[in-house]
Amino acid sequence: MTHKNRLTIIVGMKRYDLEKYVSKHGQTKTAERAGLTQGAIWQMLQGGRQIFVTEIDDDTVELEEVKPIKRTSAA
Repeated sequence: MTHKNRLTIIVGMKRYDLEKYVSKHGQTKTAERAGLTQGAIWQMLQGGRQIFVTEIDDDTVELEEVKPIKRTSAA
């Protein structure tokens, strides 16, 4: 199996924790920029999930969730 290294270069984009971004811009504006509903943003905030917001441009953001991979017990 061959794996290629990937390098992502982000120029001029800023990444924020969802809670911090929402505290500055509000749930409704965050939802509009992400193409989601305000209710979806509310659920993300209530769930204690590790979600980050990256500003793509003035009107668009991208949301990314980071979560651990659960281990299974050895048989």
